[in-house]
Amino acid sequence: MLLFYSLFPVVSAGDRNIGVVSSLFLWPSNNPPALSVAWTLIHEMVFYTIFSFFFLSRRLLNFLLILWGVTIVTLHLADVDFPRAVNYVMSPLNLDFILGICIFHVREMLARSKADYVTTGALIIGVAIVWWNASTWVPSRVLASIGFGLLLFAVTLPPIQKITAPRVLTILGSASYSIYLVHNPALSALARIWTRIGEPLSPGIGYAFLSLLAITMGLLYWWTYEQPAVAWVKSMATGRSGMKERKRLLELPNS
Repeated sequence: MLLFYSLFPVVSAGDRNIGVVSSLFLWPSNNPPALSVAWTLIHEMVFYTIFSFFFLSRRLLNFLLILWGVTIVTLHLADVDFPRAVNYVMSPLNLDFILGICIFHVREMLARSKADYVTTGALIIGVAIVWWNASTWVPSRVLASIGFGLLLFAVTLPPIQKITAPRVLTILGSASYSIYLVHNPALSALARIWTRIGEPLSPGIGYAFLSLLAITMGLLYWWTYEQPAVAWVKSMATGRSGMKERKRLLELPNS
């Protein structure tokens, strides 16, 4: 997308300043990334940078997470305005990562117990919150986080984990990252084509048709690029670790 917008600046918002660092490395900068949805991935990079302290010390990680969360809440309540780059680090959206860690730990505590009633309660409350929030004119990100957090918590507990999902859902789940990356530029291009041919169908049918096409393009991206790329990286990592292990064994003295 960075190369595309550089070669064809009139295609979309040609006067905007695209961040090269944020586009290539998904790292915070004051200019947005070329791929519009990549702003969420920058938040992920910030989180994973902090989470990498897990490999040094869990206590240090917990301290940093608590400090991070308290700082975000304090600055948000004080209504402090930051540049775009700093806001990636201090945005309240990052609290969702901390919520995810809390969900993991609570789930671990309940995984070995009979948690049927907990699962049912989390499902009912989660669905109710998400449904109500989606039907309001001004949805709340806080309620969305709580609702989806409860649903995520419920589906990771043993009662639901015993349910086998249909093959089509597991494929869509596996391809969800690719669909997320591709859907916005795909919808943008498809909507322009749809407009040029005169919108022969109703808006509802058009919406469903374009969405289905965008998902299909995401699936194609997953099948032709993501899967081979992940397999290649895994083979490289396995090959290198295997070579190091063989070298280590060859260097051992004979016994």
